[in-house]
Amino acid sequence: MVSAIILAGGPVKDTPKTKLARWYYQKIYGETYFWGKYKPLKQIKIRVGNEIQKVPMVSAVIENIAKAESIDDLVVIGEKERLEAILGDKDYGMPVKYIQQVGSLVKNGIEGYKNSKAQKNGECALFLPCDIPKASPEDYDSFVDQCTPFMKDYDAFYAIIGKENMQGKSKIFNRPYFWMIDDVFDVKAQDSGKEEFHRRGFRLSNMAYANPEEIKSIENIDLIYSLRKLKDPINLFYTAKDAFPEVVKYFKKTLTVFDVNKKASEFLGTRFRLIEVDSVATSLDIDSEEDSKMLDYWLSKTENKEK
Repeated sequence: MVSAIILAGGPVKDTPKTKLARWYYQKIYGETYFWGKYKPLKQIKIRVGNEIQKVPMVSAVIENIAKAESIDDLVVIGEKERLEAILGDKDYGMPVKYIQQVGSLVKNGIEGYKNSKAQKNGECALFLPCDIPKASPEDYDSFVDQCTPFMKDYDAFYAIIGKENMQGKSKIFNRPYFWMIDDVFDVKAQDSGKEEFHRRGFRLSNMAYANPEEIKSIENIDLIYSLRKLKDPINLFYTAKDAFPEVVKYFKKTLTVFDVNKKASEFLGTRFRLIEVDSVATSLDIDSEEDSKMLDYWLSKTENKEK
């Protein structure tokens, strides 16, 4: 069985800095981010049976992960007092341990891991953000099942989803793809012996399965994370400098999945492997007002299909 750690950290109040950041990113990306108002407890709409209800975002994630057959230990790291005040009395079907956040994404991840059964057993844990309310229990079980055969050879896994699975959902997932030659997931090409691998588009899928104690350069995770939305543009330069051969390959359209696995392993000081998953829902993270509207759109499409 597996420990799940939900990362529910973040600013707890609005400041001039978060207000300026929201204004800046709204101008650059056209999105209004949930910064400075403790996003995990942001009320969102979800379907409960035949009804649409409003619940705290993190509660929807806890509800789904608690139903996963592979999970028997659940840790949520964030604002402990706020989380316990709002969610402490709710029965999720398994005990939920709330831990006070301590800092960055990496520091929170390590702290959550220290309070899990996985750490006591020296095992990998499933790390999740607090903002993927549409991911199902089956999505989590499937990811863990796909990682399991490689446990002897790898210590860290990250989920990605192929462009093919996003077809027809461009209104919901309107973000760019990262392109690689698929020399890892294309089993048919490998079995044929011809190795005629094709270049495919991928997106991150918001799930990691890892043992933090086996990642020597774990602080680099914060560096990589800061590249999302170019939160710290200077880090793009540092990362590109370290991965210059891979950057060249990318623009030459020769970068492979194997190349990315190898570079990530070197950069993090661990044995790293990407895992391709099928679930579109694991890519729907709710970072902004615009993302929340996309969730509403998803629900309306689902409702129309049911009718």
